[in-house]
Amino acid sequence: MKARYTPLRVRFLVFGALAFTALSFATLAIQIATVRQGAEANRRSQIMGEAQLVKLYIETSMPGDWRQKDGYLYRGEARVAYGPEMRQALSPYLSPGTELLFLLGLPDKEVLFRSGQGDLVREIIETAEGERASQRAQARERFRTDRPFATDLGAGIVVRDPGNGIVGWILVAEDSQRDSKSQTYILWTFIVLGSFIFLLVGGFSVILLRLTRPIDRITEESEATRARNLELAKLSETDPLTGLRNRRGMEAALAAMDRDGKWPSHVAILDVDHFKLVNDSRGHDEGDRVLRGIACLLASSVRNVDLCGRWGGEEFIVAFHDLGDDHAAASAERIRAAVASHSFGTENSPLGVTVTLGIAAVAGAGFGEALGRADRAMYRGKREGRNRVVVG
Repeated sequence: MKARYTPLRVRFLVFGALAFTALSFATLAIQIATVRQGAEANRRSQIMGEAQLVKLYIETSMPGDWRQKDGYLYRGEARVAYGPEMRQALSPYLSPGTELLFLLGLPDKEVLFRSGQGDLVREIIETAEGERASQRAQARERFRTDRPFATDLGAGIVVRDPGNGIVGWILVAEDSQRDSKSQTYILWTFIVLGSFIFLLVGGFSVILLRLTRPIDRITEESEATRARNLELAKLSETDPLTGLRNRRGMEAALAAMDRDGKWPSHVAILDVDHFKLVNDSRGHDEGDRVLRGIACLLASSVRNVDLCGRWGGEEFIVAFHDLGDDHAAASAERIRAAVASHSFGTENSPLGVTVTLGIAAVAGAGFGEALGRADRAMYRGKREGRNRVVVG
């Protein structure tokens, strides 16, 4: 048997799964951002550490006077162009692919500097160019050789002449594969964590599916209770003998029409002539058969928009909707004629009955007042000989 999920349970499942998925991916985004920041911090720390290592090497293994000559950087009388000695000496401590470049002067102003050092380096450049001569001493104090600075290519270290002036700088260029490895690490972290989240969502959905089972049972019980209540309400408003509305059912239907602003135009009361004689001579079973037959004739003689019901005993009521006086009287006459021409007995024991109807227009007087006039008209018809329609 196919599983049935109530709309309420479906909403719980969908909302729960979406909420858990959103929360999980938000957590994943935070984790990825944390991993990215950690990788970036680790990369910066590593390159700055390598720059610090180069600075220590210069101080301990390459002492001498640095100066500019003929567009090159010299240490003493030896021209330094690419730093192969230093790279080879430090190779056990530097990342594979890290390059050392010896450059004249300060970094070019067009170089993009990393956050935290950009403002400082720009200030030094401007000071060196004489744009802030009054702050030259302060700027140089801040821009010491023991403070490597970050650039978009890695990190840099300045070298000075005997007068402590800046004559050039050494660029410790980052390994181009280092950032690629970092991105690959982040990608795989995302794939692994994303797969784990999908597994968690699947497991959570299964758990939620089991936990929400009582919702289906509660909903089904509620629907069954509502159906029983509707059935009981219908039975309480239905006449068990004829199947028509009883007095309570007619009053409920009329109240519903009142709420919709659709009051009937006419009301008629029908009473079976000499019904007590039928009961006394043919028995109550035969009398019940007569009432059921009249109910069938009544239901088949009115429109769907009209209301009809058993008012009590052998009395029936009809509420006509949106008819003129002549049409309402003609409809009542059609009901009377249908009953008068019908045989309610059997082939061997025929039985004919007649009915008397009183009818009145509702108009602006109200239904209760019109019902009273129809009732009085019906009794007047009884006095005038029965089997007739009387307009009240």
